[in-house]
Amino acid sequence: MSRGRCRALLCALLAGLWVHAAAAAGPGWSQLNAQERKILAPLQDVWDQLEDKRKSKWRRIAALYPKMNAEEQARVQQRMKQWVSLSPEQRQVARDAYKQHEALAPQKKRELAEKWRAFRKLPPEKRHELAQGSHPETGSPGNTPLPKQAADAGAARPGESVPDATGGAGISQRKAPP
Repeated sequence: MSRGRCRALLCALLAGLWVHAAAAAGPGWSQLNAQERKILAPLQDVWDQLEDKRKSKWRRIAALYPKMNAEEQARVQQRMKQWVSLSPEQRQVARDAYKQHEALAPQKKRELAEKWRAFRKLPPEKRHELAQGSHPETGSPGNTPLPKQAADAGAARPGESVPDATGGAGISQRKAPP
C-alpha cells in the first residue's frame, strides 16, 4: 500500500473514531428536543458537563414528566434547581448518601421512610429546630444541620428516604442523582 493511501486510511479511521466518540458523549443541550429542553431547563448551564449516564437519567425523567401530576412536576423542577445550586462536593455527598441508603436492608429503609413521614408532618419551626441539631428533649446535637429553606421544604439528611418525583415509595426507586 502506498504511503499516501496509508495516510488516507489512517485519517479516515481517526475521523471515524472521533465521530463515534462524539456520538457516545451523549447529546449536547442543543441536540435535545424542545420538550426535553423545556423540562430540563434548570440543568441547561451544567448539561454539557454532565456524564453520559447522568444525561440519560435526566432524559428518562423528562420522558416520564408529562405523565406526572402537577405536584410531582413541581417537585422535579424544584429538585433540579436545588441540584444545580449544589457545589460538586455537595453533589458527591448526596451521591454517597444515596449509595449508603441503597445498601440498607429493606426493613431499615421502611423505618427511615416512616421517620421521614413523621418529620414532614411537623410544623416548619420544629423541622427547622431539628434540622439545626437542637434536641430540647435530649440536649444532643443532630446529625447534619440543614439550611432553614431545606428544613422548611422537608429536605432529607444523607441516608434518609425521600419520596421520589415519580410518585414512588422513595428515592430508592430511582437511579443515583447526577
